[in-house]
This record gives sequence, C-alpha cells and structure tokens, in this order.
Amino acid sequence: MIYVICLLVLVAASAIAAHCYKLDKIKITITSLIVGLLLLWQYGFTFAFVKAAIFGIALVVVSFYDIKTHHIPMAMVLIMLVAAALIEPLTLLQMIAAIIFVVIFLFPFAFFNKGLGMGDIYLLLPIAIILGLPNLLYAIILGLFLFVVGIGVYKLYQHLRNNSGTDKPMNKTAFALGPWLSLGAVITLLFIV
Repeated sequence: MIYVICLLVLVAASAIAAHCYKLDKIKITITSLIVGLLLLWQYGFTFAFVKAAIFGIALVVVSFYDIKTHHIPMAMVLIMLVAAALIEPLTLLQMIAAIIFVVIFLFPFAFFNKGLGMGDIYLLLPIAIILGLPNLLYAIILGLFLFVVGIGVYKLYQHLRNNSGTDKPMNKTAFALGPWLSLGAVITLLFIV
C-alpha cells in the first residue's frame, strides 16, 4: 500500500512540476501514471520500484519540457543527479566509469554536431548513474533508434499530408532528442535492468 501511495505522490509531484514549467498537466499526469504503473508491474512493491518511479517520472517532466522549449531544465537534471547518487547502489567505480563515458565520448558530439545539445549530455549524466555503463549504451542506442524511426514516421506523415508528389520542406526543422533518450532509459529500466 505504501508503494501505491508513493506512486500517487510522484504523479502529483509531476503535475506540480508541470504547473511550474507551464506544461500540459493532464498529459504529464497521464504519462507519469502510465510510466509509474509499468514500473510497478516490472518491479513490484519493492524499493527498486520507488527508485525507478522517481527517475521515470522525472524523465517524463524533462521530456515534455524539452518538446515544448528544446531545452532540458537544469533544475530537474540536478534533482535527478542527487536522487540517483543517493538511491542507486552502483559502486563508485561504476558511477565514475559511466560519467567518464558521457564526458569523454559524448561531449564532442555536442561541440561538433548540431544534433546533440548540451542539455542532452546533461540529461545522460543521471541516466548513466542510474543505469550503469552497459545499460547506458542500450538506452542511448534504443533512444536514437526510436528517434530515427519517429522522425521517419513524421516525415512520411508530412509527405502524405501534402498530397503532392514533390518533397516540400517540412515546417519543423528541429526535433527534441531528450524525450527519445528518456524513452530509451525507461524501456531499459523496464526490460533490461
């Protein structure tokens, strides 16, 4: 019963965060509830569920904010970093290895590529601490795969909507990567970890 109450408190907290960030409270609440219930189904009534739910619901808020503004809210990333460091039983060596991976291998993408922003790098730091290095790679690969598929579906939809045989330029030229990385992390939490 305590874990159900915890889930409801986390969903309420996501609605409060949505209000603070001026986001759609109903969509965030429903999405948070779905993520929380999926994590409850996977982990059962355990402390691991509480850890995963805190992380998953924070990723929901970050994702909606990134979709709306194309920025990752640093306050949420800092909260996730502190929570991840406090509640995750990874060894110090595992955490350091995951953080070094993010810094050494992913920072250059933010500087030399316009697709990966610094907010995405910051978002990957708490994901690295929670998932550890091998699972972080799964989450990144899965998130990027889903991103490519999602953009392909969006382009196909735009092309079919135009009803012409020519490829007209799309109205939207920038896409948020944070939600896809978050989705990869949540799927990894559900099925791999």
